[in-house]
Amino acid sequence: LYYIKQKDASPSIYMSQSPFSQSQVLANELPSFSKAQLLVTFEKQIFLIADDNLYKVNSATEKITDNLNEIDFDPLNSSLLITHLGQFDYYNFLSQDLNFVTRSSEPLKNLSVKNNIGYAFFSNNSGINAIELDDRGSQNQYTLYQSQNIQKLFVDSSGQTITLLDS
Repeated sequence: LYYIKQKDASPSIYMSQSPFSQSQVLANELPSFSKAQLLVTFEKQIFLIADDNLYKVNSATEKITDNLNEIDFDPLNSSLLITHLGQFDYYNFLSQDLNFVTRSSEPLKNLSVKNNIGYAFFSNNSGINAIELDDRGSQNQYTLYQSQNIQKLFVDSSGQTITLLDS
């Protein structure tokens, strides 16, 4: 169990295991916030969302980005996808860095990254789009389905089947 507890003047992150009689402090001196959420991967990497800012927490708290619009955390696949300031990024847990996908002037929703095929998927005001993850040159981008009211989107692990809820 990972949790945040206010002790003295600053909040700290704690961890406890069953039977939950003892707890261990994992991080002190977190930034101040009015609302927060913890994300913990199977690799036990800890991320803190505090007032629309994303932090990686280990011996020190490292700010990854601010002004979060949307976040998609999938602990089963160790996937952390975010949009902020019109930019779509994903966090690579192996290299421990943020990777750029694309920028857009319109809101991006229903984020999905499939590293195994080298593409990311998202929906926007024009429909479902697929974009190549290789950003060394011009990224190939395709509109796969046109609609202005996509509610939900799921891309299977192979990237070959998309299930969606439209209107």
